[in-house]
Amino acid sequence: MGNPLKQLARDTVILKKQNGEVYSDIKANVQKNKIFIHDNTLPIEEGDRLIRTLSNGLEESYIVVDRGYYEKFHSIDAHYQCDVQKESSMQYKEWASNITNHFYGANSRVNIGSTDNSSNIVNINQENIFDELRAVINKNISSESDLMILLGLVDSMEETKGTPSFIEKYKSFMESAANHMSVFSPLLPALAQVLA
Repeated sequence: MGNPLKQLARDTVILKKQNGEVYSDIKANVQKNKIFIHDNTLPIEEGDRLIRTLSNGLEESYIVVDRGYYEKFHSIDAHYQCDVQKESSMQYKEWASNITNHFYGANSRVNIGSTDNSSNIVNINQENIFDELRAVINKNISSESDLMILLGLVDSMEETKGTPSFIEKYKSFMESAANHMSVFSPLLPALAQVLA
């Protein structure tokens, strides 16, 4: 009976060493994270590349993580059981891990490949309510005239905060903001606290 490893070696790979040496036409058995090679004379080391050309002409490149050299044992000749990682998956992981997200505002969130079923509890205090109002106006109001009016009313409310005339400025803002209430609704509870 022949060597069972040789019988399973139906793939052909190329060994590209880190020093530039290339070994071609190596019989192998390529698995997801392992490559079995019966030729124990090859100088396989961690960091080397094993490249398989597919029948459609595309190439798969694997990085040797652990060469897994096994000495002869009974009828099984010395051989390699290389632990490998596909190079394209390593590049994808590196790309995916380098994504940076910047979040602004009280209701910021991100969904990647999912549906958002969450609900936010926004805690905006009186100190930053006017800055939050300005940010919402600048981001969501497209009409130049509405933008100027609403920003002016926010300035007036901020200037009169803590005085009897604040209520009058608050009412003017609420009347002017009526057409955009869905935009301001998350901020209204905090704005109402300024009235108290």
